[in-house]
Amino acid sequence: MSSSSQEFPRVLGNVSKISGAIAVVGGVVAAGGLVALGLTKHALHLYYYGWLIALGFALGCYGLMLLHYVVKGSWGYPVIRLWESGARTLPGIFVLGIPIFLLREQLYPWAQPHITDPTVLHRSAYLNATWVGIRAVIYFVIWIGSTYYLSGLSRKQDEVKDPTLIQARTNFSAIGLVIFALTANFAYTDWVMSLEAHWYSTIFGVWFIVSQTMCGVALAAIVTYVARKGEPYSIAIDNGVRKDFGNLLLMLTMVWAYFSFSQWVIIWSGNLPDEIEFYLRRFAGHWLYIGAFLVVFQFFGPFLALLSGKTKRIAPLLGTVASWIILMRFLDIAWQVLPSLEGSRPLEVIPAVGTALLVVGVWMTFVLRSMRSALVIPIWVDPITEEALNHV
Repeated sequence: MSSSSQEFPRVLGNVSKISGAIAVVGGVVAAGGLVALGLTKHALHLYYYGWLIALGFALGCYGLMLLHYVVKGSWGYPVIRLWESGARTLPGIFVLGIPIFLLREQLYPWAQPHITDPTVLHRSAYLNATWVGIRAVIYFVIWIGSTYYLSGLSRKQDEVKDPTLIQARTNFSAIGLVIFALTANFAYTDWVMSLEAHWYSTIFGVWFIVSQTMCGVALAAIVTYVARKGEPYSIAIDNGVRKDFGNLLLMLTMVWAYFSFSQWVIIWSGNLPDEIEFYLRRFAGHWLYIGAFLVVFQFFGPFLALLSGKTKRIAPLLGTVASWIILMRFLDIAWQVLPSLEGSRPLEVIPAVGTALLVVGVWMTFVLRSMRSALVIPIWVDPITEEALNHV
């Protein structure tokens, strides 16, 4: 693609308008839900949940950026700038996480001033304010530093057209993917799993990585659907790319179901007091119905829809399924997180989903602003990607 056709496309203005509308609707639902349901004392819960949603989208874009630089698939080339820009929001997310760290005593058992629980005391050498804070800084330094290094090389290549920069990104990203998997796993252990005083799971962090990736792919499918009638997406996105997005979403939906089901079966059949506590909270009261809803509509609905090749090829159908998957991610993460917070009730899911819409709407505004600083679709194409594009 020539650089002359690469001015920031007007069609992305539609995405910006939709993002703004989503943020407004989400803000109204979140604020109205807090007041109407008498949950104003739980505002910190929603702030924490909203921060996790923004973090998940940013890290999902970060992981997909690394993955594309390694495998160089034709499916990632048209949306790599979307994922780069999503990852470039990580500095702001780091800043927004500071209040959570300062108010940690209201969220985490390990942060209580007077700990008497033997299990929490046993973990205190690892889970304490000093080390949790140091590790958080290390995680974000790695993520932010690598994001700006790689996206900087990508933008530089548009200017200097140096093919050696392709291999430099690939070499760096191959190692970066391994480091990302490790740091994300430890980060979600610190920031989410430690909400439970006793419970633990060895695949909890991996489950969140799958969730993040699902959000990143669904976001790409939605943006390219909304902007499909204008350049450059009208040229770069065809049925083959949409099919790739659909296949990725189908695969991630099955992986999510596998991790969720296998974790439940192993823990439930073991029936150990410290392990079963996590599910006892979520099988009590109306939390059980929310979980059942997720089983049907987060797995079976998208799974059956994405089995059809027609769904993957037709933009409105794929965009609808991708939007539904993101909504289900909001509900699923609420189901995973909120029952662990003291005093949380199932009705809190309503303002939580509103908070997620608000956060994603605002987050997307910053992503689009970042996309303006570079060509929406890069003009560099490595030989492997070029060959794939020519054979779609």
